[in-house]
Amino acid sequence: MMFLDPYSKKAYRSLPVCLLVCLLSTFSHASGDDQYLLQLLKKAEDARLSEERPWRLLLHFSGEKASASKIDDPVFFLSETGKKDPDAELAATVKGLFKPVELGDRHPRCRYPARYSWLREQLEFDEKQLPDPDCAEQKTYLDRVKPRSASLMFPSGYMNSPASMFGHTFIRIDSDNDSELLSHAVNYAARTDESNGMVYAWKGIFGLYKGYFSILPQYVKIREYSNLEHRDIWEYRLDLDREEVERMALHIWELREIYSDYFFFDENCSYHLLFLLENARPSLHLTDRTPPWVMPLDTVTLVRSAGLIAKSGYRPSQREKIQAISSLMQKSDISLAARIADREEDFSKNRSRLPPRRSVPVLDLSIELLQYSYAKKRVNQDDYRKLLLSLLRERSRYGSAAVNNYNSISQPHRPEEGHSSARVSIGGGFDRGKPFIQAGIRPAYHSLIDPDTGYVKGAQIQFLDSELRYYPRQEHLRLERLSLVDIISLSTYDRLFPRTSWKIIAGFDQLQKKNGHDTTAFRINAGVGVSADADLPGIAYAMAEVDANIGEGLNDWYALGGGFSAGIITNIGNRLKLHLSGKSLWYPVGEERLLLGGEAAAGFSITRNNSLEAIFRYSDTSGHGKSESLLIWNHFF
Repeated sequence: MMFLDPYSKKAYRSLPVCLLVCLLSTFSHASGDDQYLLQLLKKAEDARLSEERPWRLLLHFSGEKASASKIDDPVFFLSETGKKDPDAELAATVKGLFKPVELGDRHPRCRYPARYSWLREQLEFDEKQLPDPDCAEQKTYLDRVKPRSASLMFPSGYMNSPASMFGHTFIRIDSDNDSELLSHAVNYAARTDESNGMVYAWKGIFGLYKGYFSILPQYVKIREYSNLEHRDIWEYRLDLDREEVERMALHIWELREIYSDYFFFDENCSYHLLFLLENARPSLHLTDRTPPWVMPLDTVTLVRSAGLIAKSGYRPSQREKIQAISSLMQKSDISLAARIADREEDFSKNRSRLPPRRSVPVLDLSIELLQYSYAKKRVNQDDYRKLLLSLLRERSRYGSAAVNNYNSISQPHRPEEGHSSARVSIGGGFDRGKPFIQAGIRPAYHSLIDPDTGYVKGAQIQFLDSELRYYPRQEHLRLERLSLVDIISLSTYDRLFPRTSWKIIAGFDQLQKKNGHDTTAFRINAGVGVSADADLPGIAYAMAEVDANIGEGLNDWYALGGGFSAGIITNIGNRLKLHLSGKSLWYPVGEERLLLGGEAAAGFSITRNNSLEAIFRYSDTSGHGKSESLLIWNHFF
């Protein structure tokens, strides 16, 4: 006879089954269903099914050492202790399969089809001894989705929304339909009506939102990301067979209206999607290989390294299409197309003075701009349809005779070809002639001087970027910088898309006081301005700024001021990047001082995840000059 140590882990794991067995055995006239239930529970216990990876993945336990599920909604678990006890949840699930068919779609067999499917394979159910509910809603769902294949979708970053700065990932499930737009998009996101981006970011960082999975037609997501948010979309066809995609679809059904606490940096849209892939193919190890913070780019890289990507594709945003057309047009024709789309001009009145080689681009651009305005709800449906039909009729006059090379948009670098999202750095230099050694770490994500490959041009997003500096002659170690948030959006301004550039910086910095000495202070800096494409090529920008400093070393502990900054960023070849900038800030409140400064920075890409950075800075604070030069090696991981 086999006895269990009452203090062993196995004993506690077996407790739910043992209690159930004891309870049922007290009834001398146990039904056949009860007897079969006991057999299944005993078989599951003997096989230690609750320890199997597929079962733990169905409950969203990440890795063998995970002590709790990543799902926080108690409704997801049939056992009160299911969130932390896979064995109790398995016993409760098996028991739930014997509930009466009158429960209909609320029956556990209908509610948890992926669990049922896996348990059926492991326990070899005798279907005749189990209730057979109708599960009408589940059947309707599967008939609508018709899962056949799947793709990982990556919309690029959108700088005008803190929720979208890092990009996004979702999964597209394709059916037997020929059109991809009839596929379904599976998305995980925080559920909120918050319109203030900074409030959203703050709550997201501390897990104050609930995240839910949703499934909706693919064309809705395409319209949202491609048309409304100017976001290019990358498509990665996954190397999953039909059976694996069907398994994923069943698990998605189990997750409907089930929440997990949403965290901006780790348990986010990208992390939770990995559970879907692992449930499709349990042999994958994705969630237990993620870093402490998970960016959408990290998910793409992780999926590629696992050999899951069969092929990739690129879907340009409507903005890219509009810019491709307008790049080959005269400025007067671009203005004409914009006026036509805004219903300020009639194309038919301009037809006679425009040759076909100019008429076709004008019409094509007008149609694209009109569709964009309609997507942004700037034009009502009746006016949109009327003008669109008119423009299409005009366009049909020229047929396919006029071939335009803007129909083929060049494919940029894939996101995963860019550097990884985290960075460590080490280097050294001179501060007013004093040598120093500097080391830093940045969990996320990208700076203006980092290589642009795979990233949004003119975007800087840095969180928790920290630098320590050691002066060997003085034997002095100090915190040079701790940036809580450092975001710069240089969105270029043009006639068709008049966008504003902006920045927000908050954190601790070494600042030069009025007397020329350095002090540690908390700094908040915000700016708004305009950016434009420069002829180099590159981006030129100018901003008006406000700046606030708080620190013990400052007179009256604070300084408030404002001023201007400007700069230009350009690439020379594929590896070298230059950033020249200057600023003028005057602080009339608190510690009064005038700051004038300039910086020249050069970044040289050695490999995908290694770069060199050379920086020279000079500033003058109320007559006290300060020069710095440093050379830094960056490693991205």
